[in-house]
Amino acid sequence: APPAQVGSPAAPEWPPDQDSPSERGVALMALCPRAAAVLAAGALGGAGASHTPRVFVYPLESCSFDHFDPEEIDGDEVSPFQPGRPPALPIHRRLAAAPFVTADPLEATAYYVPAPFFLWDSSWVSQEVRNLRMLHHDPELRAFDGPRAAPKAVSLDLPSSWTLSVWARPSNASAPGRTHVLLAIGGERPGSQGVALGFLDGCPLLLPGGQGGTTASGGGERKERCAGGSWRHLALRYDGASLTLHVDGRSPEPAGADLRLQAPGGPLLYGGCARAAGDRACGGAGDFAGEARSLRVYAGSLRLDHLSAIGGTRSTDAECLRAVRAQVEAAPWFRGPAAMNHFALFAGADYPSFFDAVRAPSDEHFVLEHAWPAFGTFAILSFGGRSERCIYEKSVTGSCWRRFFQLITIPPLLRGEEFDCGGIEEGLRRQRRIGLAYRGLAYNAMVERSVFQQVLEQQDVKRLEEAGWLRLEFTNWTHEKVRNGMCTGHGAFEGLCPWSAVGRKPSAWFGAERALGMRRRSVQLWGESEFCLVLPGDGGFELRLYSIINAGCVPVIVFIKGRSHPKVPFPALLPWSDFAIFWDLGLAAGTSLLDAQPLHWGAVQLIFQLQTISPALLRRKRRALQRWASSFSWDRHESCAAGDPGGGSSSSRRGGRPGKVAPGSGALDFVLEEVVHRAGMHRRPSEGDVEWKIPDRYIDASAREEASENSCPLGFPLCEDNSRDDGLGNVCRSPGVECDGLFACPTGCSKRDGVPFCVARYAGLGNDGREVPCRAPRCNRTLPVRLDLENRRWWLIKPLRLAIVSFSDRPELAELTWPSLRRFCDEHPGRYTLILETVPFLDPRDFHPSWNKLALLRRELIMGAFDAVVWLDPDIVITEPREDPIRSTIQHELLPASEKLVLASADERHDQRVRLNTGVLVLAGGWRTEKSVELIDELFRIGRRRYVLDGQWRCPRLEGWWEQDAIGVFISEYGSDAFVVVEHRVLQSFVRPGGVRQWRPGDFAAHLTGAPKPGAELRLAREFLAELGQGGSRAPAPPSSPEDGAIEPGGGRKMKT
Repeated sequence: APPAQVGSPAAPEWPPDQDSPSERGVALMALCPRAAAVLAAGALGGAGASHTPRVFVYPLESCSFDHFDPEEIDGDEVSPFQPGRPPALPIHRRLAAAPFVTADPLEATAYYVPAPFFLWDSSWVSQEVRNLRMLHHDPELRAFDGPRAAPKAVSLDLPSSWTLSVWARPSNASAPGRTHVLLAIGGERPGSQGVALGFLDGCPLLLPGGQGGTTASGGGERKERCAGGSWRHLALRYDGASLTLHVDGRSPEPAGADLRLQAPGGPLLYGGCARAAGDRACGGAGDFAGEARSLRVYAGSLRLDHLSAIGGTRSTDAECLRAVRAQVEAAPWFRGPAAMNHFALFAGADYPSFFDAVRAPSDEHFVLEHAWPAFGTFAILSFGGRSERCIYEKSVTGSCWRRFFQLITIPPLLRGEEFDCGGIEEGLRRQRRIGLAYRGLAYNAMVERSVFQQVLEQQDVKRLEEAGWLRLEFTNWTHEKVRNGMCTGHGAFEGLCPWSAVGRKPSAWFGAERALGMRRRSVQLWGESEFCLVLPGDGGFELRLYSIINAGCVPVIVFIKGRSHPKVPFPALLPWSDFAIFWDLGLAAGTSLLDAQPLHWGAVQLIFQLQTISPALLRRKRRALQRWASSFSWDRHESCAAGDPGGGSSSSRRGGRPGKVAPGSGALDFVLEEVVHRAGMHRRPSEGDVEWKIPDRYIDASAREEASENSCPLGFPLCEDNSRDDGLGNVCRSPGVECDGLFACPTGCSKRDGVPFCVARYAGLGNDGREVPCRAPRCNRTLPVRLDLENRRWWLIKPLRLAIVSFSDRPELAELTWPSLRRFCDEHPGRYTLILETVPFLDPRDFHPSWNKLALLRRELIMGAFDAVVWLDPDIVITEPREDPIRSTIQHELLPASEKLVLASADERHDQRVRLNTGVLVLAGGWRTEKSVELIDELFRIGRRRYVLDGQWRCPRLEGWWEQDAIGVFISEYGSDAFVVVEHRVLQSFVRPGGVRQWRPGDFAAHLTGAPKPGAELRLAREFLAELGQGGSRAPAPPSSPEDGAIEPGGGRKMKT
């Protein structure tokens, strides 16, 4: 039916209470006779239909995802997005081109509206802004016809500062080359100056008093933006000194739309330049021809983002939202207030974007429904919304409850983390050295995170961390690990706390680069771990969960029932308990209360359960993870498991839905199932729909799992065998939890408050008339404990965790030298973590680039839980990668002596200031991390002081007095007890310009130093590497004379300093 017939008296309207597909089909046939054949084939989803569901994508004429600049959709500055958020456009493109998309809307089961609705969600605007004093509001749509329509006069007493907002669309019939005035603020008040807002050839501009011709401010906008007679949002802001014009939420063009005027005030004329305003305001300009609406005037000069969210391009008043609504409502299949079969993509944005740490969103925050009531029935595809309080609070609204069910959680499509089935398979075969890992923001509002932070202070948990089995890294907002007292006055300069702490704005590269670096380190950590914690917050479970699965790590999803719930993708369609572990932090501790101590017990239970988990269970989880991992990819894959039969899990059936979802299906297949399910939902969701949101059956299955294969449920790996005591049953307990009342019963047994505590469930009563105590056949099974914490024998067999760090802001040099570092790590697999940085960690405004050495060492000591961190200068080339004197000197020289913190190489020239060279520098980690960090902090304090150096006052941190000299000052003030200095040529040998070198063939590494300029350094590196290419690197080392100071690699002798 043509759009013109919809809503006309001849066209039947959808009954508001019709929900059955057959009734929809009858009404549709009345609109379009062709629908009869379609309905007969079951294309409308009628009862008994066996067709494949189809989705129709609205061909929006404007304001769709494809009509916006990609930066407006996925840019870092788009509110409410944050830097590093996963993009939405790639997912939109996959949805629009999916195999289930149909070009015929009459064949569709569901309808996709491809518009970025999250851009128009202004619920994030604070109440303070909502309460701003509005001096005038004219919401009506007004048409102006140039000289034939008199402007409307508005009497306003404008304050010393004000803001004006209006939507306008000039007519294409406007005379070219002439200015047409939309608004005029007269200059009749003594001491004031008139000003007008108009259009020139469709481009908005300001006209100061008396300039009514073609010359005005703001005309620098490109002409291509002005064509077509489109709607424009115009905002005038006067701050008491200057008047600024903003068009469509953008800052003024370079040509300038900023006028310094004398208190523009007086009557406001809307729609033209009436003669009442006089030529002082309008000059010879013509009156406006076109349409205008939503004229607002506020007291005060508003921030541009607030103004845009209140009534501009980023608000529900946006013209784009009106256009999308008009196009969708014109379709004959649109059901108006019950469009349950329509859906939209929100991706990384929450709806509503309003967030309060205490309260659930109220009806007023669902702003899109207020602007378009039918939107309240749309399904929303999102990475995860903040919906906990919509189901767990007593005083939630109907909008909140409804939106909880209509939000479909989808996996993200992360930059640089494309799904790789082969990579997952290879990663699962690799030996993983970390048992349980987590890395994320220490967000105190999230109780679960705070609990695990506190657990790290428990002594037996600390031992697990020292042994390398446990790595929980909680970071601050600058993506570095949290330590007490970190945000000192200079902390921001070192990148360890917010810049606002010292009243500075970060450099442009600071936030984005640090966020990307954090993500790279996180992915590396998950790839080295068997189990990975997934905690609520920080954009939902899903962003971290997807990366964890893609890294082949078994996810451990933690929540507190009654406060949060696992927001996992496709909870009713995937067998989550097959490849993940769910852990209710509150109920696992025997209580649903949010008391700190029971939650603490719950965290300890989980850690020690995973430490004693059955190897067979871990293998099953990893096989299932490999089988179902492709479900989170937006591209269809065959099952990752070789030889998988392809049949769906029996748990994939829900509510009698037809068909099975098989391994190898992608995210698009699951999205279609979710959308079709909601298209058939009743208008008010029922309790039966909860399973499509919260995977309760998998949570229960996970809680019953015998993780240690000794008949005990998850969280209670120790089974007390009381078979010798006829009065007591077998009881399951958790190590590390000091609570006698916390226990569970083995499989097949029931819990009692008193003796015998656990009874056989179906055994009835014994001969003495009492319940039969529980007897579990596998109760005395030996647990597969990974580490002997009691005897600390783990320390003797624990492999060293070592990191090699290097930084270079000279890519030409790094291309020449860093390949040798990679070859060295490849020759010793699993021994070193290689960290190569190209972006300075310190702000160059505050520190010379050489100080990045100490800052990066400090970061890795805090972040990485390494036993030692090794620094290599970017001008070092490892010439014998098969040798490893670094590890041997660490093992034999640095770590055995408890007072030693630093290992360095002696300089071949005994300088008076410092007698060591820090081209290779090692700092002790492990239990000595805190002392090593304190030493580095003292070196930074030394660098901030002023010294007389070579007869001049210098500030080391700024003038390139290298950190090596700061070490010399440290030794002179505090002594050298913390230092181990090995002979020259053990760790490095010098190569200087002009053929001066201590390096000999067979030496471990060459330090290319002494070049006065970067060009000379590059030339030295190329010449040396060319020489190595002729076979010099494998030549046998000649006999060394005593004066050379050479020793066998790895046999370093300490040199007193």
